[in-house]
Amino acid sequence: MRFFLLFCSFGLLGFPSCGEKSSCVLTQDQMMEILMDVQIAETAAQSLANPVKDSVQEVYYRQIFEIHGVGEEAFKICFEELQADPERMSAVYEKIVDEMKLQGAKQLKKKEVVEEEVSD
Repeated sequence: MRFFLLFCSFGLLGFPSCGEKSSCVLTQDQMMEILMDVQIAETAAQSLANPVKDSVQEVYYRQIFEIHGVGEEAFKICFEELQADPERMSAVYEKIVDEMKLQGAKQLKKKEVVEEEVSD
């Protein structure tokens, strides 16, 4: 969570002006995918003790950026721009929550199917 809050704080440092062209190289869908993985990583590291937690989170973030083929700096730029537009930020997080609920429901359904097959 600390790492995620650090990313959030970057947005407060440099709001782009209204006429400024976007420097973000990621699509909204790419940002959503990355932010979903960030949320999962934050949740996974939540129960760890502090020194270990920080190290694990750093590894998670490096892996997330590697998986999505994006550099940390590119992500920060896009995240700052997203934060500068609260309506867009809210819409993106709404979609993330909806997608995570959908994925959770799919996993639950798979589990039920497997349990049914095992009990037969």
